[in-house]
This record gives sequence, C-alpha cells and structure tokens, in this order.
Amino acid sequence: MAFMREIQVSSQTSIASPGATVVIVDDDASFVNALARMVSERRPDARVLTALDGFAGGMLVAAERPDLLLLDVHMNGMDGVEVCRRIRANVELASVQIVILSGHLTPESESELRRLGVLNCFHKPVPPQRIHALLHEHLPPRLMAGEETPSGS
Repeated sequence: MAFMREIQVSSQTSIASPGATVVIVDDDASFVNALARMVSERRPDARVLTALDGFAGGMLVAAERPDLLLLDVHMNGMDGVEVCRRIRANVELASVQIVILSGHLTPESESELRRLGVLNCFHKPVPPQRIHALLHEHLPPRLMAGEETPSGS
C-alpha cells in the first residue's frame, strides 16, 4: 500500500489483500469437510487447505507455511505428535501456530505436544464457538480490499 501511494495509485484499486491460510489435518474426512466449511464461513478471506493424513499434512504445511494448523493426533502412518516434531524441527516453519483437535488426547500426549510448542489442545467434539474463538485468536485480522495494514505498509 505504501508503494501504491508512492507511485500515486489509488488505494481503492482492487488488489486482493492476502488472507490467512489455515491447514486442517485429520483422517476423518467428514470432520475435515465440516471444519473447513466452518472456517470458510467464518473467515471467507482465508485459504483453507486440507489433508487426510499426517505425511500429506506435513508436506502441505512445509509448502504453504500456514498461519494456523488444526491437527488431529491419532492418524494412521504419521501421527500428529510426529507432525509437530517435524514442523518444529524446521526453523522456516517456526511461525506456524498449531492447535490440536483430537478425540485421543492423553495427559502424556498433551504434555509432549505442549513441549513441542502447540498452543492449545482440545478434545473432540469441539463446539463451533470454540472454533470461532480459535480463528479470532490465532489468525491475522481480516483486511478488506483497499484497507491498509495496521502498520500502514
């Protein structure tokens, strides 16, 4: 936006503001679809990407560097704990915020996940209000086309 002002282009010129990116990784396709729909309805500016296993989810996170990862723990192949380990081992993914949504949390797994930098762990089913709060807490504010970023750049 600062560049546009500098070259005297109107800030009303429609360029899409970069929205947030959310990755959802869970082996329950119905849950993934419902959660993706909920995120898209609440944050239409967000790109919502999904994966049905830990390996594909980890690859998606590495490629897309989302703002928020909503991750299950108990999945075939690579589980959520291993996905977290690999993400946290990659310095380029340090900014990815991870929230666990799982029906299989134990005190031990939750402790391990928190040690790995997971922000929150929630037991399924997670009420829609909690999902809405997560999006508000962990995603950058929405920008409408033509708005400036909070820093003015």
